[in-house]
Amino acid sequence: MSNVRNILFVFVVGFLSTTLHAQTTTKEPTVVGKTALKPMTMEDVSKLQESFKHAQHIKVDFDMVQSRKLRKTPIKKQGTAQFAKPNMFLWNLETAPQSIQIFDGKTFTRYSPEKQEAQIFSAKGEEFRSVARLIDMVLDFGALLKDYNIVSKNWQDSMAKLVLRPKAGDSDIREVELAVSSQFSFVRNIKMHFHSGNTTEITFKNLARQKLDPKVFAFHVPKGVKVIDIK
Repeated sequence: MSNVRNILFVFVVGFLSTTLHAQTTTKEPTVVGKTALKPMTMEDVSKLQESFKHAQHIKVDFDMVQSRKLRKTPIKKQGTAQFAKPNMFLWNLETAPQSIQIFDGKTFTRYSPEKQEAQIFSAKGEEFRSVARLIDMVLDFGALLKDYNIVSKNWQDSMAKLVLRPKAGDSDIREVELAVSSQFSFVRNIKMHFHSGNTTEITFKNLARQKLDPKVFAFHVPKGVKVIDIK
């Protein structure tokens, strides 16, 4: 697995279950205490996979914390993300330096307002393959398990706690911890442990399931922005 492909985990977002109605926003209940872990079965995992398949449109906010082995202070970031089947997505990193990554179903664009620069990638290139994998993960939990083995799986109340390790030996990622809400069928928290000793943790919140206009994923280059075509 290439390094580029591994980067996709930084962008994983939550899934909404079919029990949510269109154009609604759902919040996780506050957890006061944590109960002991109880073993999950592979049948439980299969049911989670199946529930994610019904998500058509997803909108979510996220908090991200990146810890570096040689840096004492963690880097904290925030943003929003939107996804729509079959393969459109918009990732907006709101913390400076702001960046926007968007795929309209044909073209993948990475835009930096600070640099006044927009990079355009081919949908057939390696850069986009990581994005395509991200889309699969958001809309199909089973896609994640194609490249990762389940090391441990447990219940903690209604939260599924999974530990995964990449099947490929050349992965930068050593281990991934997932907290998946079985009540709403979405990934609540993900923490990646890299071989370098660095970690990245993302917490998802304010999830909403509502039909998204395809125009949301259409990127129009602002006037004066430098366009770099990497097709």
